[in-house]
Amino acid sequence: MDWIQILAGPVIGAVIGYFTNYIAVKMLFRPLKPIKIKNYTLPFTPGIIPKGKDRLARALGEAGGENLLTEEDMEAALLSDEMKEMVKGAVVNEIQQDQNTILEHMNHWMTAEKTEEWNEILTDKISKKIVMGLQKIHIGDLIAEEGSKIIKEKAAGTFFSMMLSDGLIQSIVKPVGTEAEKYIEEHGEEKIKPMIEEEIDQIEGKRLEEVVEAFGTNADQVGKAAEKIYEEIVRRKGKEIIEKIHVSEIVESKVKEMDVMDLEKLLLSIMKKELNAVVNLGAVIGFVIGCVNLFF
Repeated sequence: MDWIQILAGPVIGAVIGYFTNYIAVKMLFRPLKPIKIKNYTLPFTPGIIPKGKDRLARALGEAGGENLLTEEDMEAALLSDEMKEMVKGAVVNEIQQDQNTILEHMNHWMTAEKTEEWNEILTDKISKKIVMGLQKIHIGDLIAEEGSKIIKEKAAGTFFSMMLSDGLIQSIVKPVGTEAEKYIEEHGEEKIKPMIEEEIDQIEGKRLEEVVEAFGTNADQVGKAAEKIYEEIVRRKGKEIIEKIHVSEIVESKVKEMDVMDLEKLLLSIMKKELNAVVNLGAVIGFVIGCVNLFF
């Protein structure tokens, strides 16, 4: 028996083992669609992955949502230093770099008519609140009290001080206070509104950074405040928010929507090395079996 005859068996076994496993791996993805002969569907068509795509999607969804990416993992990721720093940086950058005025922002998100309507509502509410505040502090009584003090101070040491009793002074200043309260009730809003409108117009004409500075703060302080608010929201409502995301359903839906070819590329990008090892292992096993046959 020459060497060609000796090696023929192992080599043929290796070739058969290689191509057998190669075909098996290809049958994971091919054919993409069922092959039919009249009403008969050929076995193993479509391939294992295309045929079981929905089951694969469901399994990946459950694995992703229940094991790989749990609620605790997502909450920890949302509260990481990197995420909080990103939130703060985004707010600071927006304040410092934004060159648009408040009005331009409002017109971007709503129509000019809606902006005007919003301004009217805001002006009306602020004016009402100011009038209500003046009424609660009883401005008439304050006028009467302060007016009495001023009259007494001015008249002190003069001839009129002997004539001005407390009762007389009250009879003078009390009606003034009453009229002041009545005037505020009847005309307070119409007098205050123009001033409020002017203030709102001035604010709307400023950039975001200018408005922030007008309130005695800066972008960095606002960024820190935004970071604290973000952290508090995640701690209090994080689990509730994450539950509503439904990670497993999203993963399952995305896999189902994927084209079979894209799914094949994705799986091959992850498992190409392992699948090639399976094919090569088939060649090794076939070669070993061929060698064993030489002894029988």
